[in-house]
Amino acid sequence: MELTQKVTQRLDTRLKLTQDLHRAIGFLELSNLELAQTLREAASDNPWLRVRLPPAMEDGAADIAAPGPSLHAHVLAQIDRLAPLPTDRRIALALLDAMGANGFLEMPVEKIAATLRLPTARVETVLACLQTIEPRGLFARSLGECLSLQLAEVEEISPQMRRMLDALPVLAERGHAGLAEAAGLSADELAPLLARLRDLNPRPAAGFSVDTARTRIPDLIFEKEGDSWSVRLNPESLPRIEVNDFKGGASPAVSFSRERSAAMQLVRAIQKRNENLLALGSLLAREQAQFLSDGPVGQRVLTRRDAARQLGLHESTVGRLASSSSAATPAMGVLELRRFFSRAPSKQTEISSQQGSLALTTRIEQMISEEDPASPLNDGQLTDALRAEGIRVSRRVVAKLRAGAGIPNRTVRRA
Repeated sequence: MELTQKVTQRLDTRLKLTQDLHRAIGFLELSNLELAQTLREAASDNPWLRVRLPPAMEDGAADIAAPGPSLHAHVLAQIDRLAPLPTDRRIALALLDAMGANGFLEMPVEKIAATLRLPTARVETVLACLQTIEPRGLFARSLGECLSLQLAEVEEISPQMRRMLDALPVLAERGHAGLAEAAGLSADELAPLLARLRDLNPRPAAGFSVDTARTRIPDLIFEKEGDSWSVRLNPESLPRIEVNDFKGGASPAVSFSRERSAAMQLVRAIQKRNENLLALGSLLAREQAQFLSDGPVGQRVLTRRDAARQLGLHESTVGRLASSSSAATPAMGVLELRRFFSRAPSKQTEISSQQGSLALTTRIEQMISEEDPASPLNDGQLTDALRAEGIRVSRRVVAKLRAGAGIPNRTVRRA
């Protein structure tokens, strides 16, 4: 009998630990506002729990769940395939950041190129790749381009259709007659062209959720303090949870005691989750300070495994926090924490951990753009210049990154 009781107690203990572990892991996959929603539901079933909702939820401004995939996530999932080169990926991410909720590009390509310090033609090339993403019409710079992208997928665009699409901006002010005049078309020629447009979609982003990182209330806030960066939990989205202190009265029933124990365990799990999130934010503020200051050009190589090792956490814990949480940055707006991480360079690249391949490729491009056209730099000179800046890299790596960025060798550039 005694043995049976001990075995039962051990099984109950293991079950309790397993349930606590699953609960703690589940909290890692929630943003602050999603966590607040979960705690509110838990408090309705447990009288020992007292939850103070964040101001964002009390004001009714929380976007707890989206009905479908977000446009941002839809495009981000395809960037690796469409822009495999480091520089092209950097351009693609900049274009994604410049895309509005309606799917249209909201910043001129020339300005994006100037910000990235890259040729406009290079940005145009990457833009053309992104414009092949379904549904067609995304990343258009105008309504006419949006519709032409859809037409070009299924048929050849006639000169008359092209002229009408170019003249579309006058339609709102001058009507059909003004459009026909601007496009150099007769009324009879215009009618079938307009009928064809009615089969197209002028709002390619309409079927996506607006629950992107840019519309979410951030979980962390990065702030510049002198020459360094600090981070804090966002009080606008962070729920407060406490255990009620019932005083006086008879001893609670057994089930009531269990509810109190469950409430205390929940509080500890939330505290641990917040501690881990803040610790991760502090590490990112330290390791990606240049990224926070300069944007993508300053991003270092940082893998989730590296972060987990420094924090003493399991890699999956860091992964869950990075995937579910976001942070407000002064220069780049609200970013998902996973944007702070990148894949480790392969052993063949021999790039120092102090310099990510993205930033290194960008530096090579900058040096070449500033060279004397009459005497271009060869790979050896580029390597020496990088080493003079404290970047330990081999000539072979420089040649590989230069070629990967689509930059010809010295002989071709001099010709």
